[in-house]
Amino acid sequence: MNLVTHIIAQQSNLPPIQAAMYEYVLAGNGVFVRGQREGLSVTIPVTLCEVQGLARIEPAVTLAYPHVPEELVEQMLEIAKHYGTPQPRETLFHLIWDGEWQLHEPPQERSAARVKPIEPCPTYSRALIEVHSHHWMPANFSRTDDADESGFRLFAVLGTLFEHPTLRSRVGLYGYFGEIPAAWAFDLPDGIEDAVTSDFAMQ
Repeated sequence: MNLVTHIIAQQSNLPPIQAAMYEYVLAGNGVFVRGQREGLSVTIPVTLCEVQGLARIEPAVTLAYPHVPEELVEQMLEIAKHYGTPQPRETLFHLIWDGEWQLHEPPQERSAARVKPIEPCPTYSRALIEVHSHHWMPANFSRTDDADESGFRLFAVLGTLFEHPTLRSRVGLYGYFGEIPAAWAFDLPDGIEDAVTSDFAMQ
């Protein structure tokens, strides 16, 4: 199996993915990249443009498992607050599906502007969702986050923890990203805002 493959969308119903990492699709409305792993399949636009004679396809994210429950979201928020004061530090979580969602705090290096797991990380390869916190800062993905989040999974960031807790989510496919509503993957408790509305546009 090739790591990367390329297909042309002659029809909107695409064949199964044959790539180990991802597949480029030339479609009537642009170039897309798509991938699948156990529990998750995604189609992300790379460049939107008109290509005459080809089928149009749409961005898509399919999570095969139930939403992360409210109690785990609340637990992440409380742990993030603990590390966010008095000395602001980011913290990292891995969520693994094993019949139910399991929350892990991998061994990690925390600082005010970055958090990263200590290698070798025992939960990295199994994590389907990765969440990190931004203590006082907004729930926005930074250039550092873009560089660090190079795998294939759902990513989320918790921001403005103490004044207006907010969760922003996106799917990442080996350096390609598309923002999605957090409510697509998380059951959000009262008091935590979804940073991306249902009227979203993948980027």
